Amino acid sequence: VGWLLAQALANRCVIDLQLAPLLLHHLLLQPHDGFKPSLAMLQQHDPEAAQGLQAVLQLPEQQYQQLLLVEGRPGSTSKQQYIDLALQQLLIEDVAWQLDAVQRGFYATFDRQMSQLTFSYSKCSDWY
Repeated sequence: VGWLLAQALANRCVIDLQLAPLLLHHLLLQPHDGFKPSLAMLQQHDPEAAQGLQAVLQLPEQQYQQLLLVEGRPGSTSKQQYIDLALQQLLIEDVAWQLDAVQRGFYATFDRQMSQLTFSYSKCSDWY
């Protein structure tokens, strides 16, 4: 898939595909370029999971502490830290092998340095 996308880009061919912005970020930007997963990204990718994380913000403190205990997280974890960790896991760690496979195919054709010159986080951040 990655190779096909790169070939289309290199040959200026239009492919009528709706690609997830998360995939485009992974292909075209490096993690150090300011990429941070957000609830908005998760909402596009998995609306039910996003609603679940948003519900964590509304939990009373006692229920939240029970949730942390069940999941084996430190009791000092803030709700925002919990959400940030969940976003990292859901949008990066759990799909890393698929994103990496697409990326390897893409960069077998398309030069990585050229993509870094062409795309930046500020240009791509409006995808969400």
